Parts: sequence; structure tokens; C-alpha cells
Amino acid sequence: MCPFMVRDRGCPATLAVSFEYFDILIVGAGLSGIAAAHHLREKCPKKTFVILENRSAIGGTWDLFRYPGVRSDSDMFTMAYAFRPWKSPKSISDGHVIREYITDTAREEGIDKHIRFHHKVVRARWSSKEARWTVEASRRMPDGREEPVLLTGTIERPVYLSCKITAAEEVKALGTFQEIGRRNGFVFWRRDP
Repeated sequence: MCPFMVRDRGCPATLAVSFEYFDILIVGAGLSGIAAAHHLREKCPKKTFVILENRSAIGGTWDLFRYPGVRSDSDMFTMAYAFRPWKSPKSISDGHVIREYITDTAREEGIDKHIRFHHKVVRARWSSKEARWTVEASRRMPDGREEPVLLTGTIERPVYLSCKITAAEEVKALGTFQEIGRRNGFVFWRRDP
């Protein structure tokens, strides 16, 4: 069995290429990614894993959507982790409170140490012949450059999830805050400087 192997292809050819081995690859450090890591550690404690997160922070949706008044549309007593119950009396909670809950959970569980921030999955290919996934990702460097990262490995039960979000520039062109909300929902909102 071959676990996921992370090969940093961003290194110049004259340098040694570094490899790290993980049994499991989790994409995203939002509510579901942190839950997946928790359950993986609980049910398969000998398995190693890495979480690739495109953004610079934990929280997923709750880190991305920060417009005024953002809050859950589901009660947090239902949506919260069973292993860490929601303790706030407010069941329909503000986005920043949910983000803190996810971040605190990841930190308390030690899951935050497994997250690779600024890592974006670019492509995933399955080879039936090799019975192996090849996942191409890129790592955003502090100077803004993108460096390629290659992951390969086997997977027993692939799960496909597709989500398309309108680009911020397209939303900006749609009109005012109220017009955007009426037509599209509040996806992106500029933070005050």
C-alpha cells in the first residue's frame, strides 16, 4: 500500500527534492475538514494525514465570508461537532463566533499542526492502471509566487465534491451591497482597512 507522498517540485533541480509520506489527504480546514481529521485520529490513530488549506486561516466558509451580519442559517446545536458540543446559548450564531469555534477546536485537538496553509489543490487524476491518485497542488509563497507540489497515493473510496464560487471581480461588477444580496447572496465583502 502506498500512502500519499508529497513531493515538493518547487525546489531547483540542483537541490534535493524532499518527500513526506501521509496515509490520508484532507482538502480544506473548514468545519468538515477539522471534523474529518478528528474522526480519523479517533478511529485510525496510526494513520498519518495532512490537510491542505488554500487560505491563510482555519475556518473555511466562516473565514471566507465576513460581510456585515454574516451568521449561520442552521442552528449550531445541530451543526456543531458531537465531540465538542456548542456551548453558546445563541443557536443561530455570528460568523466570527463559528470561526473561533472551529479554530479553537483544531488547536485544542492538535489538528492545526497538520495543516499546510496557502496550499491549493489544482488537479486530481486517478490512474486505474496504477491504482493511484496524483494530486497536483500549488503553494503560495510569501512573495506571491506559486510553487508546484505533487501528491500521489492510493485511495479506497473516492469522494467527489464540486463547488463553484463566483470570482470577487465578477461580484464587484454586479452593483451595490443590496443589489448583490437580492440577486446572488452575499459571497464577498470588502473589509474596511
